[in-house]
Amino acid sequence: MRTHAALLVIAFGCGGDKDWSKEALKPATCKFKGHDIEISVPDGLESKVFEGQCNWKKDISAESYVQIMVMDGENNKDAADAKKWLAGKPTIVKSEDAADGGYTLTYTYEDKKLLHADIAKVFGAKKLKCDASAANVKNPDATLDWLVSICSSLKEK
Repeated sequence: MRTHAALLVIAFGCGGDKDWSKEALKPATCKFKGHDIEISVPDGLESKVFEGQCNWKKDISAESYVQIMVMDGENNKDAADAKKWLAGKPTIVKSEDAADGGYTLTYTYEDKKLLHADIAKVFGAKKLKCDASAANVKNPDATLDWLVSICSSLKEK
């Protein structure tokens, strides 16, 4: 049993060496379901459109990754409504509604091993949501701020 516990610690320790908060962002574009968007993402992420959303992802290891998804945001009317969809027991860092119907919701799981920034923005009659997440990273507080900056860069072209 001790061998398994030691291997588990090593596996989680290897993933936490990447400090994503230091990664520069570059503009990326994507089209999905009639939306034409631009968002700033780190270089080197795999980009694809699937299931009606734009997705950028990079796996560092089996336990460590960064992912950015942009999708329709009509399912949640505000931050409180978005919280209803969260699984488990997250720690809410920020929950704030915007006057235009958008919102910002940031939260973590497992003592900051999993970080999420959800930002919904309204563009005319459309609401789009950015969900940026990272797992098992170095410098989680700065990385969460970095994820917020990614989602905050979302704009319609």
